[in-house]
Order: sequence, then structure tokens, then C-alpha cells
Amino acid sequence: MGVLRYGQGEFYLAPEVRDAICADGEGSDQVEQSWMHLATGSALAPYLPGRGWSGIPYDRALLPEYVHEAEYHFSQAFALVKRFPQRQRERNLAWQALRGIHSVTCVASYGRLDSLLKDQNLQDDAYQVAEEILEWALVADDGAILLHPSPLILIARAVAGRAHQLLATGRVNLEDERLCQEAADLCQQAMDRCADFADRVVLSAEDLALWTQERAANFITACSWRFGVHADYVRARHRAGTRRILGSSPWGSFDESLEKTKSVLSEHRDNPAVAGSFCGESLELIADLEDSHRNAAPYYFWPGPGATADRPPRLFWTQLLVKGVGSFALSSGLAEIERELHAMDGPGIHQALADAFNGLNRKPGVESIAAASHWALYVRPRWLEGARRLAALPAVAHDDKVQALLGMYEGKLT
Repeated sequence: MGVLRYGQGEFYLAPEVRDAICADGEGSDQVEQSWMHLATGSALAPYLPGRGWSGIPYDRALLPEYVHEAEYHFSQAFALVKRFPQRQRERNLAWQALRGIHSVTCVASYGRLDSLLKDQNLQDDAYQVAEEILEWALVADDGAILLHPSPLILIARAVAGRAHQLLATGRVNLEDERLCQEAADLCQQAMDRCADFADRVVLSAEDLALWTQERAANFITACSWRFGVHADYVRARHRAGTRRILGSSPWGSFDESLEKTKSVLSEHRDNPAVAGSFCGESLELIADLEDSHRNAAPYYFWPGPGATADRPPRLFWTQLLVKGVGSFALSSGLAEIERELHAMDGPGIHQALADAFNGLNRKPGVESIAAASHWALYVRPRWLEGARRLAALPAVAHDDKVQALLGMYEGKLT
């Protein structure tokens, strides 16, 4: 009695008991020890294919300590059995151990990739790590490690970021097309995983409840990145002087892609926690492409990361704020965002106008997609009206710095 112990929600063997088991009996045989290590590693890695059971919840298995522990047991299993390559049973065991090593190595790279993607100066490194993960996943078990949509979204972001860098140079060649296609395919795979993930793996009731909450957020994130890479490609083609679009892409035409993306957004508008997972740059483009100020306004004021039903939306960046205010004002709907506007203080308004002006100085991306007159007819008035309305708020109406900024807007836009 007392061999199996319990703590912090997990069962474990006391060290002295574990050592005794491994010292004699069946544990003394190297092949049997290898099987024991393989079983232990598998219990710590529920993301491996073909597992009908798990020692820990799926989400906890992605924590560094569990990934490290699983990698140790798979490595031990492989080291103990690789001396017997002539026996079929041991060859199968060695292959399973090696597959486990590749899988947990792939999982360990997710955190590194997420960190790299947060720094715009490290996008090349992020792309290299993403390609490595795809190669490891393929070796591990024909990509079975990529069952969960989150890793696919991270990899797609890295590939899309690399494509964005190359397309921004004005060139469009076969390599750029391949990257765009790869990013789009990965986003589509992530969206498909959102639909069938619960059917592919065995989830506890607790894990299933968590997954139900995460599924919509993962889906809308993948959708936004798929739309974004399509928009990048269309812009690059426009600059290159050709209208050709990816022939085998899952998008169809850009108009079809736009409508599908807006349809997804409309389904999740009432859930701020999910809606905030959509990429801000894609939202801005969707709003800019709207001819109607009334239709554009909700996209500019879309719930940002961290928004809840009880708290005003946190905007992705200040360009959205200025143009959103302008859209509401031009469509006589300013009363709808009165609470958000009056919650802003003077320094916040000044900073928002200053930061947004930098975005105004950049070439508007919508010009490469819509008709040449679209920006002048619809987007420019939103900029100007939004800046004027913000500068007229009581907190800054007599602030010389803010009024000087307004003069800069008017000088550029009129």
C-alpha cells in the first residue's frame, strides 16, 4: 500500500518505489524498461496520434515541464532499444520512441515561434522555425502532431509574415506565390481542425469544455490571416501591373474571400472575447473597402483583444479609432460610441491622433485593391471627420498641441 501517491491533481510513484521497480523484476530487462519509458512518455504527450488515454489534460501537456519530461522518457526508450535493430518488435519500439522525440521537439518549438512572431525584426527567424516544425511533424507521423489548430495558426502566421516581407518589395515570383499558397493552405487546415478536432482526439469533459471556448477564437484567427495573405497577394499583383490571382488558391476571387470573411465576422460579433481574435490589419482593410460609412463603422470599432460585454472595445490601433469616429459621425451614429469617447482623457486623445497620423502618412493599402477613387471618396472623409471630432472633445478642445495636430490632418487631407 502507499505505492501510488497523489498530489496537485496527478498520480505518481515515490522515487524509492520507482527505483526499486526499475532495479529488478521485469524492469531489469532493457527492452521492458524501454516499453515503460515509452508508456510514460505517451501518457505525458496526449497530442500523439493513436492514443486513447492520457495521463494529463491536453492543454497542460503543452507546458514546458511536461514537454521536457516526455522528451526525456522517449529518448530513454530509444537509447535502450536501439541496440537490437535486427528484431522486429524492437524496431517497432524504436520507431515509436523516435516518433515521440520528434513530436515533443515540435511542440517545444511552439513557444519559441510565438515569441519570435511578436518581434517584427525576427520574422525571418520565425519563418525558419515554422518550416522546421513542419518538417519534424512530417517525420514524426505524416503531420499528425498538427492536430490542434493553434500550432497551425502560428506556423501560418510565420509563413504569411515572410510572404508579406517579400511582396512588400514589389516583386512577385514563383517563390512568393508558393509562400502565399502555403500560408493559405495552413490557415484552411487550421479552420478545418476547428471543426473536427474533438472528433480526432479523446478529450476529457474538462478538456472538451475548454476546447468549446477556444474553437471559435481559433477559427476566427485563422480566417483573418487567410484573408490577410490574400490581400497582400492582390496588392503585390497590382503593383507588379498584373491582375492574375493564385490559380489554385482556396479563396476563389478576392471579392468572394471578402464576403466569406465578413460572414464569419458577423457570426461572432456578439462575442467580444472571440471577436477580438481577428487580425486588426484585416479588419481595417475590410472597413476601408466599405462604400457605406454606416457599414464601415462597426468594423473600425470592432472589439479588440481583452474586450468583454461589459467593457468598451479596445481598438487594435489608433487609425481604427480615428476612422471609426469619422464613420459614425458621417452616418449620424456618434451617439452609439459616446461612452467610449468621453472615457478618453486629454493625453490619450493627443497620443491617439499623433500615432494615427503616422499611419496616414503611409500609402493606403486599399488603393491597390479598390478603384483609384475609392480612398478619396470614402476613406479620406473618415480620416478628416474623425480627427475633427476627436479634437473637439471637451478634454482637448483648448489644447494647443491637439489643435496643431488637427491642422496637420487638415493640411494633408484637404
